[in-house]
Amino acid sequence: MVVESIRLEPQSKHKIKGKKRGPKPKLSTEDKILMMLMYYRACRTFFYVGASYGVSESQAWRIIITQEKILIKSKLFHLPGKKVLTQANTFEVVIVDVAESPVERPKKNSGNIILAKRKDTP
Repeated sequence: MVVESIRLEPQSKHKIKGKKRGPKPKLSTEDKILMMLMYYRACRTFFYVGASYGVSESQAWRIIITQEKILIKSKLFHLPGKKVLTQANTFEVVIVDVAESPVERPKKNSGNIILAKRKDTP
């Protein structure tokens, strides 16, 4: 359903209809969607996502931002308004299990800190 809505979006914005200039796209629509999902799901950098698909970091950014804009325009992922949520008699509960772990930090004492004297610095 998502792929069809993206495919319906015009891919080229040339002034002269029918004249397609430039190189053919390197990635298919499915690959672009997977690239966007990989970026959001695994919190990877644009550099890493681009390297996975053989494109540059800036090209990966352009592809992901373009796919986001197309999905926003399609309105498939819009949430219902506030009035609809307050009028509904059912409630949805989300439980999140979070484990805390202590952060390891070095102990603060004067023996571990090396202070430079002002007259010794150039």
